[in-house]
Amino acid sequence: MDTVRSYYARFPEERRLSSGSAQIEAARTKALIRRCVPEPPAEVVDAGGGAGACSFWLANQNYDVHLMDVSPRLIELATERSTNAKALSHVGRRG
Repeated sequence: MDTVRSYYARFPEERRLSSGSAQIEAARTKALIRRCVPEPPAEVVDAGGGAGACSFWLANQNYDVHLMDVSPRLIELATERSTNAKALSHVGRRG
């Protein structure tokens, strides 16, 4: 777990899906999510959601979103970037 946290403390995950071929990944992820979640309003847990790319997208569609990630830095960033109260951020812990 410390290895994962250390990696994401240094790696700019918050920018990864916004450029290059990763934009295809972002679009495909959203298409798959649309297939799996019920119509809003509904509550969604975005486990491993990083800095919130999918969480903010879902919150803007009227979902109540709980963003969880093991990286305190990414959760802090998501909390700072959030303009929608429907996207709540939590640092995940190993049970």
